[in-house]
Amino acid sequence: MCVLTVPSQPEDIDYISSTESTMNLSWKQSGIVGDYIVKYNNTETVSFTVFNDNSAGTMLTVVDLPTSGAYYCISVAAVSGHLHSRRAMLCNNTGDTMDCFLQCHFVVMHVQWTRVSTWYQQPISFCLFPSCFC
Repeated sequence: MCVLTVPSQPEDIDYISSTESTMNLSWKQSGIVGDYIVKYNNTETVSFTVFNDNSAGTMLTVVDLPTSGAYYCISVAAVSGHLHSRRAMLCNNTGDTMDCFLQCHFVVMHVQWTRVSTWYQQPISFCLFPSCFC
């Protein structure tokens, strides 16, 4: 019998550096992870490289970002089998124009609303406890 568990969310995500078209991040990851889902500005990317080092944590380089010097929000979710963790997100500009970033812990909430006596339920996500660092 094969038992899969939801992987843990990447923790302590941190901005390392960037160039005009890349961004380097690091985080701590516990448990078994097969892969990561990486998105920038809610667009899935396949152009990334992950380095795992048990002593230093996990490092990610997102490459081929389309607009140099632009502001990007990179989200990372751990994947194990067909299950994935909650996303961890970090935002910053590419290049050396700005060293401030926003760290978010995303929460998904189901909202109920009505229109012409019909009830709807819709999931929404929002940033809980945003942290801005410079």
